[in-house]
Amino acid sequence: YTIQPGTLAEMPRNNIVDTTDKGVYVQGIWNKDKWRINAGVRYDNNSLYGGTVNPRASAIFKFSDDATVKVLYGEAFQEPAPLQLFGGWNGRAANPDLKPEEASNLEFIFMYQGAYILHDISVFRAKYKNVIKEEAENAGSRNITGLEYRVRFNIKNVFLGLPDIDGYF
Repeated sequence: YTIQPGTLAEMPRNNIVDTTDKGVYVQGIWNKDKWRINAGVRYDNNSLYGGTVNPRASAIFKFSDDATVKVLYGEAFQEPAPLQLFGGWNGRAANPDLKPEEASNLEFIFMYQGAYILHDISVFRAKYKNVIKEEAENAGSRNITGLEYRVRFNIKNVFLGLPDIDGYF
């Protein structure tokens, strides 16, 4: 594209920010009879924000071939986007003092597989700290509690030669 008059051919060094992200993740899985346990932990180190440790775990119990219960827990860390930290053009809200957003989530899930229908019910609670707004501000915290029901079905098509009917709600 054509460089407009007044635009610099090279970015000045004082207008460049270099960051380094390093991370490592370890996970273990244990299966015993009707149980499956997953546990993992992730360590991230960011040159601007330092280090953070985020665990994840799940426990799954199969009552039968048709019914399963799951409990999931996880934590996460999301650094602000460079555009929100430093801007990108005149008029863009930027804030170099933004803190990373942190989240934790706990979820209980019950699944039942019938002959043609899979029912999936979940109850969850998510907590967020240092929520990042589009205006490049930390907006405090937010707590979300929810209930979700999903159903998936697969039935034979009554018209010969046509594929089965699948649906998801």
